[in-house]
Amino acid sequence: MKNEWLALMASLAVDETTAVALYADLTAHYEADGRYYHNLSHIQNMLQTIRFMPADEYDETAVQLAVWFHDVIYDPRAADNEVQSAAYARQVLTPLLAPELVAEVERLILLTITHDTAVTDVNGRVLLDADLATLGSDPATYDRYGAAIRREYAWVPDEIYRQERAKLLTRFLQKERIFIGAAFREQLEDRARQNLRRELARLAG
Repeated sequence: MKNEWLALMASLAVDETTAVALYADLTAHYEADGRYYHNLSHIQNMLQTIRFMPADEYDETAVQLAVWFHDVIYDPRAADNEVQSAAYARQVLTPLLAPELVAEVERLILLTITHDTAVTDVNGRVLLDADLATLGSDPATYDRYGAAIRREYAWVPDEIYRQERAKLLTRFLQKERIFIGAAFREQLEDRARQNLRRELARLAG
C-alpha cells in the first residue's frame, strides 16, 4: 500500500519526503489499538474495489484521496468521526494541493455521514458504494466484518449492541437501493440484502 500511496502523491507533485511522512501518520491512525475493521485493510479493499468495479467518468484522484482519509479519525464512542476526518484531510492537504481538490475530498468524506448522494454525483457514489461493498461480500467475509465491528464496540453491552445494530441494518434494508451506482447495484445489492437479513435474524435470536 505504501507504494500505491507514494505513486498517488508523486502524481500530485508532492515530494517523497512529505509523502512518506504523511503515510507514516496515516498508518499510525489506521493501525491504532481497537481498529478491527476501520483499518488499513479496509482502505486497501476499497481501493481494489474501485479498480475492479469502475464507474463512468469520475475524478480518480479525488476519490482515492477520500478513500485514504475518510476513516482516518475513528473513535466508536464519538459521533463526529466523519467531520473530524474531513477536517484532518483539509488540514493535511491544504498546503500541498489545489483548493478545488481539497474541497472535493472534504465534501466526499462528509458524504459518509449519511451514505447518500445523487446518482449524478459520480465521485460520491463511487466512494460510498466502495465503502459499503463489504455488505455484498460472500457470507464468510461478511461474518468476519460483523465480528470485527462487534470487537470495535466491545464496550457496549450485548443487549444494547444487538438493538442498535439491528436498527442500523434495518435502515439499510429500508433504502430503495443500498448501492447507488448501477454496476455496484447489479453485482452486490441482492447479496448485501441477504447478508443483512441473515445478521438481523442472528441478532434477534
